[in-house]
Amino acid sequence: MPAIRTKSREKRAYVENFHLRFTTKAPDRAKTPSDVSSVRSSLLGEDDDEQPGTVKEGQEEYLKQVTLSIGRINVKSLKSHGAIKEYMGFPSITSTSVSWVVDNPPEAFPRTIVPGSVIVTRGKRRKDLWWGVVRAIRKNGDIMIVIMLYLESLGWIKSAIKKGIVHEPKRLLKTIKDLPANTRKDDMLFVTDEETKIPAKNIVAACTEQEFRSRWKFSNTYSLQIKRTKDEKRDYKFHRV
Repeated sequence: MPAIRTKSREKRAYVENFHLRFTTKAPDRAKTPSDVSSVRSSLLGEDDDEQPGTVKEGQEEYLKQVTLSIGRINVKSLKSHGAIKEYMGFPSITSTSVSWVVDNPPEAFPRTIVPGSVIVTRGKRRKDLWWGVVRAIRKNGDIMIVIMLYLESLGWIKSAIKKGIVHEPKRLLKTIKDLPANTRKDDMLFVTDEETKIPAKNIVAACTEQEFRSRWKFSNTYSLQIKRTKDEKRDYKFHRV
């Protein structure tokens, strides 16, 4: 998420690395607002990987939100997408799988994900689903780890701005306002340069093209990129794709 400053983000950045030697530097974190407890909501849930049963509950919620693909299953890939491809090329295992753990699963076999695949993980509450793109897949002992970039809706970003936990909100709001008038701003997902590392077993679903579109209802120009530069200005850049 774009420069979001919450305790849950700090937890993801520093707890979920499983002491991996290949861990990259997490984005700088400002101090958590003193009133952060007041901004918890279904939009700003926590992703607790040790909470039992949440993968199953997340899958149940996912199945409610999407129209399942029929026939041959092809997991959606954004590897060559204009807003994603610069993040690809990270050292990675070729693939791993995402299994169904719900009762009466829609498929009897797991779905395969590779770098660039669209995946869904879950927050603290059953209805909180986080969308992302696989940047790389690694292995730490017997644990398969997925490095994921976040995908965020414009509605989520605006909600976070209103709750006061976005870095330089005025700059971000101005950038959004300056988007071309014909841009379907409410039909966008943004990929951020913030990543997290999660065990593959904690992924809720590997998303197909049909399921993705049934959830977001986007055209072929559904996505822009929001990225913080590494200089002190911490600007935001949008790239039409």
